[in-house]
Amino acid sequence: MGMLRLFVCKTTFLYTIGFPVDARGLAQRPEFCLIAPETACTQDKMAMKTTIRTIALIAHDGKKADMVAFAMQHRDLLARFELVGTGTTGKLLEEKVGLRVRRFLSGPLGGDVQIAARVVTGEIHAVFFFVDPLDKHPHDPDIQTLMRACNVHNVPLATNPATAHYILTSQALQSVEPSAADATSDA
Repeated sequence: MGMLRLFVCKTTFLYTIGFPVDARGLAQRPEFCLIAPETACTQDKMAMKTTIRTIALIAHDGKKADMVAFAMQHRDLLARFELVGTGTTGKLLEEKVGLRVRRFLSGPLGGDVQIAARVVTGEIHAVFFFVDPLDKHPHDPDIQTLMRACNVHNVPLATNPATAHYILTSQALQSVEPSAADATSDA
């Protein structure tokens, strides 16, 4: 059973309509999917260019074990995204889970602010920041800057595993192509 795909460009959104094809070559009931707002199509031909979404992964020291457990549970889904993180969290995810994570500075050294800047420029599409509400953080202004940036720019922000799971499994983030790095790592 194959799949016949039709791409429809409507302003800045690209929809794919998939028609499952049975053994006789007859199209079945169509499946609709919104690809991504960043997707573009050219005027001379219907071409699809899908943007890989970027997720930031951050965890306070008291929540790093929760972040590693979450990443292990959702490894296959997370591998479909470009991942960035603060220094220690990113290193843990690379070592313990085997995910590729572009690392910024540690949170207290400015990593939260580096990620906030990328939220503002639209480079990061979701932030999973597992916060430890029972501990004091000397870089709390940086943490608040990141959270404010997410709220101002309407970027999904998860501060616990349940919310991160909900965002990660939502259709909005799932309609992306696997990254090139993942395609080469399977070979």
